[in-house]
Amino acid sequence: CVCVCVCMCVCVSCVLSCVCVCVCVLRKGISVAAGIPDYRSPGSGIYELVKKQYPNLPSPQSLFSIEYFREDPRPYFTLTKERFLGNLTPTRAHHFINLLAKKKILLRCYTQNVDGLEQQAGLPESSVLEAHGSIRTAACLECQTKADMQQFRATIMDGGIPHCSQPGCEGVIKPGIVFYGESLSQAFHHMAPSDMSAADLVIVMGTSLRVAPFSMLLHKARPTTARLLLNMEMISAFDHSEKDSNYRDVAVLGDVQASVATISQKVGWDKN
Repeated sequence: CVCVCVCMCVCVSCVLSCVCVCVCVLRKGISVAAGIPDYRSPGSGIYELVKKQYPNLPSPQSLFSIEYFREDPRPYFTLTKERFLGNLTPTRAHHFINLLAKKKILLRCYTQNVDGLEQQAGLPESSVLEAHGSIRTAACLECQTKADMQQFRATIMDGGIPHCSQPGCEGVIKPGIVFYGESLSQAFHHMAPSDMSAADLVIVMGTSLRVAPFSMLLHKARPTTARLLLNMEMISAFDHSEKDSNYRDVAVLGDVQASVATISQKVGWDKN
């Protein structure tokens, strides 16, 4: 398995040497090494944790539903305090994406993550499209007034529920993430078709690509665009990557952090 992975990384390094325009598609898998669990891993994923901690929820996904948040925001803020507001640092994978930007290869980083670790790694705001929003912003559910983030975080860390500070408004402050039942930003729908069509290479990292419309990004790329999967497991969009008919897909399965380290070394970027 190690030999296969190294061979694949050598192949990837050759592709990266020729790429002019790259788009990265990310999810929680690249933030696990920062201490944030992914959603679906058996026994340790966020959905498993929610199921154990809140057995009376209709489903673990309910915690991330805007309808349930309006009804009872306490479970969400408890999870946020425990999982998202600690001292998180970017992983090697985040720094690899920033390196792509420094090499002027990266066109855009599309991320489902809400932790802001891409920007913390050095990526400029213009290079990141946070399809599911960010925990770095928040606003009142009722009057849409932007929250003081320092106060917002302090209230959550103290175990409280943040409320609007505007006179006459007692609305709950909602973090700037996209809950189930809400639409993705207009920027996502506006920019994705042109970005994906311009890409020579699409790198998919740490995601199962199960949630639409984010999962449809790959289908917006040109038929000739090379596609690279860095993931713990195969996903359906790449299930033909080992067939003779495959002409553009490479899947490097295993630990994402180790994979980007090997690729960086093979392409001569490990000193960066």
